[in-house]
Amino acid sequence: MILGLAVALAACGSGVKTQVTTFQTLGKAPAGKSFMIAPALPEVEGLEYNTYAGLIASHLMQYGLRPVAEVDDADYVVFFAYTIDGGRKVVTSRPIYSEKTPRTETTKTSYVGGKAFTTTTTTQPTYEITGFYPVEHTYYGRTVVVRMVDSSQVYQQGWQGTVYEARAKSHGTSSNLAQVMPSIIKAIFIHWPAPNGSTRTHETELVQ
Repeated sequence: MILGLAVALAACGSGVKTQVTTFQTLGKAPAGKSFMIAPALPEVEGLEYNTYAGLIASHLMQYGLRPVAEVDDADYVVFFAYTIDGGRKVVTSRPIYSEKTPRTETTKTSYVGGKAFTTTTTTQPTYEITGFYPVEHTYYGRTVVVRMVDSSQVYQQGWQGTVYEARAKSHGTSSNLAQVMPSIIKAIFIHWPAPNGSTRTHETELVQ
């Protein structure tokens, strides 16, 4: 008996693994400071962008920052950008398992005081690898960049006044950016703002 065991499914967890590299001069979370989120390019603003902006704002508020609607009222202006590539195909191999020894049952009858007692012993089957089969997946690269700029220097060129920058990279089989963005953004804000120059990897649950 040959089993097409669902080892491929076991290898596909429900988490999103994200590598986050951070540079910052904040030191620690600037609780009590105000912020506003603005699109890096006006043409990218829309429902999708605003959804992700809301997620970022929510995480900043958890660290004690206050959202405001105008640049003049903000201590910091937060910009972010995101992208997903066209994917690359990767072929891996999965094992094929065959039954080595079958399942057996042994029944034994004994008599005590003239009464019969029956016991059954079951031995579970064992399996061995008898071959491999190819499995093709398409892996997509997702990148999110978040920058926080001192509002007094927000109009300077070359990102002068940047006090925080994070670059998050994630690879997976989902081409649906909207499905994985909440998990990637969550990874950025784990132990925020994180040490300057640090690179860390987080696996966060896939938000349904």
